[in-house]
Amino acid sequence: MTIRGVIFNCFLCVLMLVLTAAVTEASGNVYGIINFKPFSLQHRLTWNLDYDLTKEHNLSGKIVINSSSESGLNFEFCNWIFNYQPDSIRQLTLSYNHPLITSADIFRILHKDYYGMDGLSLAYQQEDPEFLVIIIEKASISGGLTSPAAYFQVSQLLRQLSLKLSGLRYDSGYVWTQISDTNNWDFLRNLGDILVIEGWVDLTQSHSVNFGYGYQHRVYEQQGVAESFCSQALVVNGKFNHDFFYFEPGFRCIGKDFDWPLTKTKSYARDRIGFVSKTGFNLNQWKITLNFDQLSNMDKTRRYLNSNMRIEYRKNGRVGYMTINWQPNQRITYGYRRGKLNLEWRMDLPQVKLQYVLKNHEVKLASSSLSQHRIEYRYSGDVNFRVIYKLDTKTQRDYFYACTRFEKEGCRLELSYGESDNGQLAAKFDLEPSLQFSWGWSW
Repeated sequence: MTIRGVIFNCFLCVLMLVLTAAVTEASGNVYGIINFKPFSLQHRLTWNLDYDLTKEHNLSGKIVINSSSESGLNFEFCNWIFNYQPDSIRQLTLSYNHPLITSADIFRILHKDYYGMDGLSLAYQQEDPEFLVIIIEKASISGGLTSPAAYFQVSQLLRQLSLKLSGLRYDSGYVWTQISDTNNWDFLRNLGDILVIEGWVDLTQSHSVNFGYGYQHRVYEQQGVAESFCSQALVVNGKFNHDFFYFEPGFRCIGKDFDWPLTKTKSYARDRIGFVSKTGFNLNQWKITLNFDQLSNMDKTRRYLNSNMRIEYRKNGRVGYMTINWQPNQRITYGYRRGKLNLEWRMDLPQVKLQYVLKNHEVKLASSSLSQHRIEYRYSGDVNFRVIYKLDTKTQRDYFYACTRFEKEGCRLELSYGESDNGQLAAKFDLEPSLQFSWGWSW
């Protein structure tokens, strides 16, 4: 932690003591967990504070105390926000150790999780016209150095055309750091800029077109050598709706190096060019959807084709459906749903899934031609219970997971053996199970 971070934490401690007696809202929780193999013990105490300084000013945050058998005791101040809102259309926010925002632009150039610990950020936003700017002290650059960053977004309506402009810049400056596992040190630097322009046009009440263009420039410098990347992207989407028919065509042109280090979940894969389309029909109880994508890489040496169709029939709460995939892999899937019953069958890789719910009880069965079989049972009530068993008859491997949980009036107790497979038939076979006990209390 830097000297600035130590001073800021001390200031929060003093401020917390001053505000405790007059706090508007306070809550907290305590949480503990014991692992028996190998043995470890963890405790976590969280205290949430929310105080209205004036009608326009608010201060909120969390104080967290962590304790474990490996690392001992440590304090953490997180999610602290000082908010100033003079009216309903303007707001100024100073945050410490708090997630950022996930930008609303088409390429998601900023994700809330890319913030540095013990870092400050200052945000100003307003409506009419819509404007947002964020100054970030520590932005976590994926695969690079933590850097100061600045983000802005502005929107404007021009008759039938809605425009949005977004941009972000980060620059670590020159940082003296270790560049390998050996004792090699050097000055490193990473910087980057991105600009995104978006537009929406409503041609009629049922016809619209939107587009997005992005340009980015990234530089990574090490040992006096600068490696530079420039790339562009263009996305165009259309929507044409009628009474029983809709058509949504699109165009993609995403550069090879269009890979922004502050984007967590990429909306579009890089190095792609081509057309996509989605067509649908709604005819009484029948619903038909057809997807057809014709994409390739920028050099035209690889093709990324996708074509599939889904047919559904609905009547009296019952749904029967068939999904046909032609590209990239041929596959046919049949399914049936009625109330809490869900049945699915694949032809290419014979696999059946069955789900049934009766009051507080739920049973899931899954089996595939790979000789893997899964059964899951859940009970929901004052005491929740869950058990999963899987068997691979070809390799004679098995898997077992059991968990029971009690929750009432802010109190929670949980005893588990093993680790959940999150519904994946082929996962966690080689995991060695262990016993775990946890508890929690909220107020």
